[in-house]
Amino acid sequence: MNHVANRPDPVEARLPPWQLLVCGLQHVLVIYAGIVAVPLIIGSTLGLDGTQQAMLVNASILTSGIATLIQTLGLGPFGARLPLIQASSFIALPPMVMIAREYDLPTAYGAVIGGGLATCLLAPLASRLTRFFPPVVIGSVITVVGLSLMPAAANWLGGGRPGDPGFGAPAHLLLGFATLALTLLITARAGTMGRTLAILLGMAAGCVLGILTGQADFTPMRQVAWMAPPPVLPFGAPAFHTVPILVMTMAMMVILVETTGNCLAVSRLAGRTASRAVPARSTGPISAAWSTRCRSTGCWP
Repeated sequence: MNHVANRPDPVEARLPPWQLLVCGLQHVLVIYAGIVAVPLIIGSTLGLDGTQQAMLVNASILTSGIATLIQTLGLGPFGARLPLIQASSFIALPPMVMIAREYDLPTAYGAVIGGGLATCLLAPLASRLTRFFPPVVIGSVITVVGLSLMPAAANWLGGGRPGDPGFGAPAHLLLGFATLALTLLITARAGTMGRTLAILLGMAAGCVLGILTGQADFTPMRQVAWMAPPPVLPFGAPAFHTVPILVMTMAMMVILVETTGNCLAVSRLAGRTASRAVPARSTGPISAAWSTRCRSTGCWP
């Protein structure tokens, strides 16, 4: 019993640098499709050219990285101090496209900024409503979000977007299902570290298969610079209008529920129940920061 009680908490454990690197790389590659799918859908729907779509993708990746650091490390009153990734949300996609079509892209940017500020103002109230989010509600929201990603995953599995040359070709489908099968095989048969890196290893194996079958094209990578500063306001200064901001605020309320569900789910998985007191077995930096955050904002039920 003493040996079990004195065992280091895996949530607070600091992994070796090489494990941090490969696990972090896996997180980036797994979430990458979702991060780039939203700007690509917006760009293609609005008829933007390749350069403009690339700017949207770069901005999405940069802001997702900044938001993830704020969520995990915390910045003043912001951030859940939990191990989760903050990326693009498909929930805001329809209203953004609608606003951009009815007005223009700068107005869509202004609506996002206005909706974000409104969400910040409403966040303290929302944190006091966590008692109304039992596990069944959280699970339902996360399930709906996961199901909403299936069309984008199906498009990528088919080789791009419907209407693209070769979309849905047997070679693309075989490569996709082979990658899925390899990932599941690694998950089922590998050891603890192998299962942790199953998605990364499966993607690497799929990439090798793509090269061997001639489906991998690295030409675009040789045509652009590896490092370049992002342009500032390439589409013009944001424009603020009342109706678009209200529409985006309603979408942000749904995203707020989604993010709250993610935070509560991750906190339960990590054994970090939000309360006024730090559990006796949770004295590391994550739990201490989480408890401090709860004391300062009243985020417990």
